[in-house]
Amino acid sequence: MRVLVALFALLATSVDPEPETFEDRNGHEAFKNPEIDEKYDQWERFLEIMFVIACRAKHSKDVEGEAKAVWESTEGHMDYDGYVAEMKTIQQDNIKDFKRSCGMIPAEGLPKCRMGCQTQHGDQMVARDACDTKCEKMYFTFENECHNKVATLGNVYEIELGKLNSYLSCAELHCPDYPVTDGDTCNVDDLDTCKQEMVTDMMKEATTDFCESLFTWIYEANAKDPRTGDPIVARFLQMSEAHSAPIRRLKFLSAM
Repeated sequence: MRVLVALFALLATSVDPEPETFEDRNGHEAFKNPEIDEKYDQWERFLEIMFVIACRAKHSKDVEGEAKAVWESTEGHMDYDGYVAEMKTIQQDNIKDFKRSCGMIPAEGLPKCRMGCQTQHGDQMVARDACDTKCEKMYFTFENECHNKVATLGNVYEIELGKLNSYLSCAELHCPDYPVTDGDTCNVDDLDTCKQEMVTDMMKEATTDFCESLFTWIYEANAKDPRTGDPIVARFLQMSEAHSAPIRRLKFLSAM
């Protein structure tokens, strides 16, 4: 009998105690699973690459391409001033569309955000009212910042037009029929070399930089607190009001 008692006592003392905290039990803090963080980092990067490619095309290559198509379809072709004027028309249309979205997105998003608060918090009115307030602040700030982005896009277009004027000097030397660059009188290699040397790196990357910042702003403006499902307003307001470098790698949701 004494042997059995001693054996049970030995087994009882050899069993590890239940870990006290979530981190002890899982090896990471709550809502900070490194495997999920890595998955979202990779997915965010993919989204950013695809967004920037599409954005850069829309605000640079597509503008030039559409203007060139109009130029080619005009009988006798338009002169260079007409070509630039067509580019400006396309750019202004893009700016108008962007500005229109600044009102449309909050008009559609705010009711959905508040409905999400109702779904998440139900009759817990204190938490629900706090969530509603975050939705209102988020979309109010979003609309204001959206108009700032519209103004920034206008500046980017000015840079794109400045690049075009610089390229014209190269065209006069190496490609007299510019913007057509596939004729016998156009030395494309010398034209490209001249264009690379004519403008600064800042001018070359202006549209890409704008598109990257636009993605970060849109992505993080939609971030939610994984604990409550509420919008993350504090960081969004800090990013917008201070016009500081955006907070990178903020997840939409994370899981335990």
